[in-house]
Amino acid sequence: MPCPWRPRPRWPERAGRNMATYFHFAPAVALAVAAGTRTVGWRLMLLGAVCAVVPDADFLLVWLRFDPYSGTYGHRGFTHSLGFALVMGLIAALWRRPAPYSWHQRGLAGLYLALCTASHPLLDGLLDAGICNAWLWPLDGTRHCLGWRPIPMQHVALWGWVRLGTEMLWIGVPLVLLANGGMALRALHRRWRAPIRLVSQPVATGVKSVGFGIRPNLPDVRETRFFRERKETNRRLQRRRRVEAMDWLGRELRTRRISQGAGAAWDE
Repeated sequence: MPCPWRPRPRWPERAGRNMATYFHFAPAVALAVAAGTRTVGWRLMLLGAVCAVVPDADFLLVWLRFDPYSGTYGHRGFTHSLGFALVMGLIAALWRRPAPYSWHQRGLAGLYLALCTASHPLLDGLLDAGICNAWLWPLDGTRHCLGWRPIPMQHVALWGWVRLGTEMLWIGVPLVLLANGGMALRALHRRWRAPIRLVSQPVATGVKSVGFGIRPNLPDVRETRFFRERKETNRRLQRRRRVEAMDWLGRELRTRRISQGAGAAWDE
C-alpha cells in the first residue's frame, strides 16, 4: 500500500518511455567549443550544460500533481518554451557580478545560456516519440510539433547500446560538425583580420627573380602575451637602470665640483 502523503501521479500509458535523450548537455559543449574559450569559459560551459537539462525539472510538478502530464505546467510545457529560455538567459546575464564583466560580456553569456536552454525543446521536438512542446508559452499554451522529426526513437528502448548509438549518430555527429565548423570560422576570421603588408620578397619568374611578394602579417609566436609582458618588464628595468646611472653621475659631478671649490679656497 503506498504512503498516503506521497502523491503518485497516474502516468499516461507508455508516456515518456522513449522520449528522453542522454545528450541534452551536448549542445552546450558544442556551442562552447565553436565560440572558443575566450568567449565561453569552462565555468560558463558547465552552467550552460545545467541550463540545457533544467527543462526536464517539470517532472517534479507532475509528480506533485500540480498539473497533468499533458497540461501547461506538465512535461514539455512551459519549461520547453522559447520564453522560458529567454528568461533563463536574462536571469543569468543580470546575475553575474558587474565588476569584472562588461555589459557586452553579460549579453554574450545570456545569449549562450538562452541557446543552451532552447536546445532542450529542440532536441525533444526532433524525436519521433513523445508529446509536443508548448513553444509559444506564455503567449499561447497550445502544444505544437515540428513538421520534421527525423530521430527514430519510437521503437528504441530507453536503456541500451542501441539507443546510445542512435543518439550518437543523429545528435552527436551533427554537434561535432557544428563545433568543428565554429573553430574553422574562427580560424578564418583570425586570418582575414591579420593586416597585409609588402615585404621585400623576390618572386620567381621565368628568367630571374624580380619584384615584391605580398604575404599576410601572421601573428608571431614572440608576440604572445607572455613575451609582451616580459618585454615590457625588461624595458622598465632598463629605464630604471638608466635613471639610477644618471643619478650616480650627477652625484659624482657635484662631489667633484665641491671638492675642487674647497681646494681652490684652501690654496688662497
